Amino acid sequence: FGGEGTEPGKFQFPRGVVVSPSNEIFVADKNNGRVQVHSTEGVYLRHFPTRGTVITQHDVCMDVDMRTNHILVTDPDKGAVEVFRPDGSLVRTVRHPRDGEMTLPRYITVDGEGNILVSDWNNNCVYVYDKSWKFLFKFGGGGSGEGQLHYPRGICTDSSGHILVADSDNKRVQIFTRHGEFVRAVRPGFMPEGLAVGPEGQLVVTDLWNHIVTVFPNY
Repeated sequence: FGGEGTEPGKFQFPRGVVVSPSNEIFVADKNNGRVQVHSTEGVYLRHFPTRGTVITQHDVCMDVDMRTNHILVTDPDKGAVEVFRPDGSLVRTVRHPRDGEMTLPRYITVDGEGNILVSDWNNNCVYVYDKSWKFLFKFGGGGSGEGQLHYPRGICTDSSGHILVADSDNKRVQIFTRHGEFVRAVRPGFMPEGLAVGPEGQLVVTDLWNHIVTVFPNY
């Protein structure tokens, strides 16, 4: 669903994507400066901000606290995180903590234990922190072999604790254990950008250059 355009339901370089527990797909529609919300069938529902505020969001992820279902929107260039409610109302703005080792953090996700995972496409690594932003470990490294990454983009985790990484320039999605050990790779047929796993096991992938979002029933 999607396609290039500025009207509701169309995208200009879709980047991050997340599926909420209520089966709504949130897409960071970067060049249109908005987050769009669709059903898992691709039907447009709404978008935000809607009051003239333009954000340069890069990624979206769900807060680990399912009682609030807050939407986290990151802007790595500004080092800021905007926190929204699912209806688009702003909760707060926080600064994105940076580790001296990271150079270009792009995508972010929170796993079921509250750990924060950040992909750095300049260092070709994924950095893992605890909920207090204490560094735990990193994995990846440049290359095209199993477990290696070349410009990693989107990142998410599934109900089994696996870490899924959009290994963009290698045109694959790599799956790792919660400890960063390689499991297998999935090849969607294009350069994957944003990733999300739905509550029913769907894999949702954004295709930046073709301005579309693809939903795979399973992976």
